[in-house]
Amino acid sequence: MASEQADFSGLDRAAVLLLSLGEDQAAEIMRHLGPREVQRLGVAMSKLNRVSADQAHAVMREFREKIEQQTALGLGSNEFLRGALTKALGGERANSLIERILHGGESNGLENLKWLEPRAIAELIKLEHPQVVALVLANIEPEQAGEVLHFLTERQAGEAMLRLAALDGLQPSALRELNEVLEEQLSGDSQSVQVSSVGGPKVTAEILNRVETALSSSIMEHLRSQDEELATKVQDQMFVFDDLINVDDRSLQTMMREISSETLILAL
Repeated sequence: MASEQADFSGLDRAAVLLLSLGEDQAAEIMRHLGPREVQRLGVAMSKLNRVSADQAHAVMREFREKIEQQTALGLGSNEFLRGALTKALGGERANSLIERILHGGESNGLENLKWLEPRAIAELIKLEHPQVVALVLANIEPEQAGEVLHFLTERQAGEAMLRLAALDGLQPSALRELNEVLEEQLSGDSQSVQVSSVGGPKVTAEILNRVETALSSSIMEHLRSQDEELATKVQDQMFVFDDLINVDDRSLQTMMREISSETLILAL
């Protein structure tokens, strides 16, 4: 079985499994996934080429074996769900998804934004006050927020990121009001707000790390012109040693060649 799936990542195997199940069953499973998980699976499914019957059977066989191993231990459904999702999605994403599933998990207005295309989100918020734009950006994933910035003017993006960097939490009542406004605009049913909205330099840096250099530089210039100290805090967060685990081996080798020994010793 290993050789049959040698070139399949975990995401690829999940895509093969869903395709093997058929539309109805796959749709039922994906209904419980978050926007980014669905998007990643959709991309993986669209890129699958020439999956042989043997490969598909191997994926199904592996899945069945894991199910049998898990359920044979007498675990409750919640524990099994947590274990399976953690293996499939990783700890952080799995925990977020599990909370939504186990607590009834229907999305509120802010959560529903994660299903929209970045251009649609930009259209929705482009006439709002920069503080509102900042709150919206704080409550979607950094990658998605970075894409939204490209559809705003440089001034809008700069003002929003300035407020996001200075954001240090939000009163629940204010967040509830924002959620209700978004639900109205998205024609969603009102749900209780369960979003923890905290911005700050780290969130701002995570978003800026995901936008093109020109836009990122423009926004940083705007931050410096308004608040030099705050801009420095954001800059300090824009690349840290923890990020090195996300750098591929070749890029890491190139970077190490470009950094002098003295600088590396100082950084360490």
